[in-house]
Amino acid sequence: MCSIMNKFRVFLCCGGDVEAISPEATRQQARHKKSQVASPHTGYDAPDHPSASTESTSQNQNRALSLKPNANTLNFMLLGTAGSGKSTIFKQFDRMFLAELFTNGRAASIILIKEFVRACFTRFTRLLPESADFDSEEIQTLAYDLQDTDKSRDFFDNLDDAKIDQLAELWIVIKNSPGIAICQQESDFFFLEKLQDCLKIDYIPTEEDYLRCRVETMYTERRKYDNVSVGKQTWTLTLTDVRGNKDDRRSWFATFDDVDYFIYVASLADYNLPMEEDTRKNRLSDSLETFGDVMECLKTLANFSRKGVIVLLNKEDSFKEKISKDALENHFQKFHPNKPNDVLESKMFIKNMFVQTARKKGIDPKDVDFKFTSAIDKKFGEKIIHSLIKNTVTQIIKG
Repeated sequence: MCSIMNKFRVFLCCGGDVEAISPEATRQQARHKKSQVASPHTGYDAPDHPSASTESTSQNQNRALSLKPNANTLNFMLLGTAGSGKSTIFKQFDRMFLAELFTNGRAASIILIKEFVRACFTRFTRLLPESADFDSEEIQTLAYDLQDTDKSRDFFDNLDDAKIDQLAELWIVIKNSPGIAICQQESDFFFLEKLQDCLKIDYIPTEEDYLRCRVETMYTERRKYDNVSVGKQTWTLTLTDVRGNKDDRRSWFATFDDVDYFIYVASLADYNLPMEEDTRKNRLSDSLETFGDVMECLKTLANFSRKGVIVLLNKEDSFKEKISKDALENHFQKFHPNKPNDVLESKMFIKNMFVQTARKKGIDPKDVDFKFTSAIDKKFGEKIIHSLIKNTVTQIIKG
């Protein structure tokens, strides 16, 4: 089952014809460019200079991964911590410029959505309090069984209508348990609320289902979109998506010189979530720190003035829903709103934290474009991608 899931993840993330770059390749790139790219702090320092044979291999990889095949190419890089929504933005680019690939990915997402629902039940049943109120002993036994990964996989591999109905009953118990609903990812409840549809054998994912289906980025991935009309010219867009896990971020900085526009994605809805790698640390705080590392690296680039930076404060829709139940001031003590649980004040406080982080790293906030957005919005392409491409072309022509 795991090998099947990995193949589907690669297909959905990569869309078949895409350049997937292994973590080791990007690490070798980073070591090769150590003298050209400043590491943001000691945690990201590269090892000693590699041997001649390793350097030769790295040089060959650098040539193979070149982002500049012709003059009319725009190179974008998606940056951000895990779960920020970068993969959803990747899908939005596909939706605009590779419609057939997007449609195929949507169809193939059926198995991933099923696995996602299974994993949610395993996680949530482990969080259930002893006082949870079950309607029957059968549902209580199911809750205990689903806590075991192997048993839960066996259950989901043999689903029928009766078992789906049992899951629906268990889901009612879970969502009515205090404390579980607040600190969860937005996609969890979206699919669990419709599990009686998305677990059926004849289920066909909608566009929204596919956009909301979370797929972990397994490798640094690049995709080319050819023949994109911008004004009177035709351009090739290259989009790079990087892994957002903490251990993989050191490899980001290797190809910064080749990028025209950086898209840093931060999830507003992460304000009350802990990191998976370190549950003692807040995910939004980690995103702010990572953004500071990126800013510190960018200012060392000789051609930084010719590059663009946009910060997408993402998942605005989920943020609005969460704030009414769990105020931002509960997690960021420096925030003192005029009105409790106020959405606008909360959004602006988070934006200001990113603005101040850029300023502290020596970057003029006027050089960074901040936008509130929701990557699952059907109009995301028109609102963000079109204007982003147009602005980049204008900047290149001027520069």
